[in-house]
Amino acid sequence: MGILRASVTVNGRTVEAEFYVVDSPTLEAIMGLDLLSDLGVTIIPATGRVLAVSEEDYLPAIKGYQHRIVLKKEAALTCQKLRRVPLSIREEVSQEIEKLRESGVIEPIEASECINPVIVAR
Repeated sequence: MGILRASVTVNGRTVEAEFYVVDSPTLEAIMGLDLLSDLGVTIIPATGRVLAVSEEDYLPAIKGYQHRIVLKKEAALTCQKLRRVPLSIREEVSQEIEKLRESGVIEPIEASECINPVIVAR
């Protein structure tokens, strides 16, 4: 469909890169080894695991995509009991959830097939 030329920054290192835009039903991106090498990202060939990645201050929103989890046929969904967030951090958790909602990372839904408690990690 076309080529996107963009600056890519990882851990303070910025390089110019070309991304080839294709018509695909999935949201998968492929980066060439030349770009990864220029950014200082190392991949272990035997496993394909990434050794160095960038940590961003935000998560970009993906519009028009609904994630579906594919389970094994014998798997059963669970609905766990609500566990209240400790009062000492409740306001901080509420602010973070609102920030994610306002930035489009998460959105309210009507219902869910399964319920799991929020686990707060710092």
